[in-house]
Amino acid sequence: MNIDSIIDSYLSDDETVLWKGSPQHFLLFNCYDWFLVPFTLIFGGVLIAYSIASAYSMLTLTGGSAAVIFPTIGILFLLIGGYIIFGRLWYRNKRRKNDIYVVTNTRIHIINTLRETTHKSFLKNEICLQTYRHSLLFMKKNIPGDLFYNLGLDLFFHAHTEETPGFYGLQNVDDVRKLFT
Repeated sequence: MNIDSIIDSYLSDDETVLWKGSPQHFLLFNCYDWFLVPFTLIFGGVLIAYSIASAYSMLTLTGGSAAVIFPTIGILFLLIGGYIIFGRLWYRNKRRKNDIYVVTNTRIHIINTLRETTHKSFLKNEICLQTYRHSLLFMKKNIPGDLFYNLGLDLFFHAHTEETPGFYGLQNVDDVRKLFT
């Protein structure tokens, strides 16, 4: 299915597309990484210490359940830690590459085609427009939802919270912002 047919399936008869696009500007880090980077560094340090301790226990303990449990938990920590440190950045980038942004004469549409197609739309006259570097946000920031999505936890868990809706990773925010005046 091409992008135009996906967009057309969400438009009403009286809507005219003024602009459509997708994230072009990849940001490795965003405003929430001031919290997430130190968290992942601390988690990574604990992970390394635990791995060293479990390797030591494997070498010094012969037999017994501790020789099996420590390395098994260590492998689980390695997988979780690897995702939180590196995988969340990869997943966030992959999710953004599947975003489609549309501004019409009456509404704003955010469509994502990563797993199943998801769609959010807002009336243009009911939004609170905020600009952040390469992003246009349509509501006040939802910090718990943004942290949940920036950690990439939506890959594993279905949350009752949502990321702050907006157009992320735009090349020229001012050109799109002019469509709202």
